[in-house]
Formats: sequence, structure tokens, C-alpha cells
Amino acid sequence: MIEKARSLGHGEIDVLILRALVRKLVAKGVLSPDDVQSLLFEAAKGLDLVGSELTAEAARIIVQVMENAALNAVRAYLEPGESALGTVVDVRHLAATPVGRHVTAEAEVTKVDGRRIVFAVTARDEIEEIGKGIHERMVVDLRRLTQRLDAKSGGRSGR
Repeated sequence: MIEKARSLGHGEIDVLILRALVRKLVAKGVLSPDDVQSLLFEAAKGLDLVGSELTAEAARIIVQVMENAALNAVRAYLEPGESALGTVVDVRHLAATPVGRHVTAEAEVTKVDGRRIVFAVTARDEIEEIGKGIHERMVVDLRRLTQRLDAKSGGRSGR
């Protein structure tokens, strides 16, 4: 997916469009967060990450998997019309994982302060821990967020 986005000729714009599309598909229930994780790792299988400019993509994928684990940990506790948006990511990438290895992430709620939720996150491959850190999410009302974004964009958000 990353390589195809870059080959479309618009680089970062295409990646942003793909990310927005995936978010909409998740919001509509067409894709689950687990589907997104699988797609990211399938895309990563084709990347030569060692010494490549795409090494940063591997780090982003690990962070995304950790963020998905955190959201999945609290999803059942959210009210209809709410979501928990990521606000802080402080992660250490501890070890490389060969292309094609299965990676899992876990998130444990360590603190709740009003709408703010703090998680301890870890990622592992089949051999060892490959990343760990802290992640924070904020519970938001999606209707209010959409209104704020519409106002900020002059009503051009397309929603």
C-alpha cells in the first residue's frame, strides 16, 4: 500500500488520502482495526527496511499497532458517538523484526483522569519484545469534533 501510494505521483497527498479512506472504512464498520493491522503488515512484507528510507515506515507501523491495541482495550467502554483519539505516543523501538514475522501489541490502562486515558503499550514478534512505551488517548464526542473540524475548515470537510 505504501509503495503504491508513492507511485501514484503525489507522494504525501496520496498517503493522506489512503489514510482518510481507511479511517472512513473503519468508522463505517467495513474494516476492523485488526483488518487494518493485517493490511499494514502485508504491505510491510514487501519493504526492504534495513538501511532504507522506509525504516521510518516500520516504526510508524509498530506505533499504529500499539495505538490499535489501546483503542481496542477501551472500545467496549465507549458510549455510542464517542471515540478515543490518540494524543501522546512515547515509544522505544527495541529490536528489529524480519519481514514477514507476526507482530502483536498489548495495551494496559494505567491511569484514567477524566477523559484522558494512559496506557502502557508493548509490541512483540515471535521471539522478543520489539517496542514499549506510553500512549495516551482522549475520549471525544465525535459529533462535536466533526463540528469543530467543519468550522476550522470553513465547512469544506466533505462530511
